Amino acid sequence: MKLALENGVRVGRLTRWMVFGLILGLTAGYFFTLETIYDYGLFVLGQQGNGRGSARIGRYYHYLYADVATRQGSTDWYRLIFHGLGVLVTWLLVVLRQRFLRWPLHPMGFIYGTGFGWFVWGASFVGWFCKWVVARYGGARTYLTVRPFFLGLIFGEICVRALWIGVSLMQGEMGGGFVM
Repeated sequence: MKLALENGVRVGRLTRWMVFGLILGLTAGYFFTLETIYDYGLFVLGQQGNGRGSARIGRYYHYLYADVATRQGSTDWYRLIFHGLGVLVTWLLVVLRQRFLRWPLHPMGFIYGTGFGWFVWGASFVGWFCKWVVARYGGARTYLTVRPFFLGLIFGEICVRALWIGVSLMQGEMGGGFVM
């Protein structure tokens, strides 16, 4: 939007075209993905078609838990280094976002793009939208009043997921389909 303002493009017109492109892209992607999955089968497609399927989740669980539990020998330093680098990049993005006004890269975007972010992006979007509506139409006082409610929803969901993960682990299952 800032680029549009600096170049004399009407923001309203640009916004309408952006929304149109977004809706068209999401609709086309939805139907093409469904058609491809029904034609070839989800597990036949491999990594490209199954980027969010249970086979990928199973591989990641195996990478995190089963491999660590059954690993013999020395520490996997490469794994530890890259996990540490991910933590450092996330904290760097947090610091840059706090220090510089209009810093474009949000740390949650990095986390969502490199991990299990697709499990929670919808809830995060709804949370952001609720925050925007409350701040826009209710003001700062209303925002500060309702913030504990929304934090309670977030922590409540985390506690319930942790509870069921604990129950399934006590029964000998690997998470029981629940993910933190």
